[in-house]
Amino acid sequence: MNPVSGLVDYILLWWWVFFMTLPFGAKPSEVVEKGHAPSAPQKPRLWIKAGVTSVIALVLWGIVYALITSGVFSFRELAVGRKPATRFQPGEISQEKSVMKKGGINPPFEIPDCFDSLELTSPTRSFQLR
Repeated sequence: MNPVSGLVDYILLWWWVFFMTLPFGAKPSEVVEKGHAPSAPQKPRLWIKAGVTSVIALVLWGIVYALITSGVFSFRELAVGRKPATRFQPGEISQEKSVMKKGGINPPFEIPDCFDSLELTSPTRSFQLR
């Protein structure tokens, strides 16, 4: 997970938890002032809720980070109809291409020889060269 994804995940978790903590301890005022909603809390305690939210969101973010980086599951593998990319060594893509041509299978793409890092995806197979 890169830093931007991690920050976005934390912010989304923070707001999700914040909206869940808002009702806790909220008691409506006994005397309703003019212009206020009758259901408005007398003491909303937003700073306390923001602090508790930050701690809970950090714990949840740690769990999400651990799941994503551990490889327990991959969103790319869960995508419908997509297989995980096969990793090849530098000379293996050309061997795979020649094997495909010998078997009468023409790959639906050209494999350029000038790239150090290359990822190619076809409807049946994914190639990744690093």
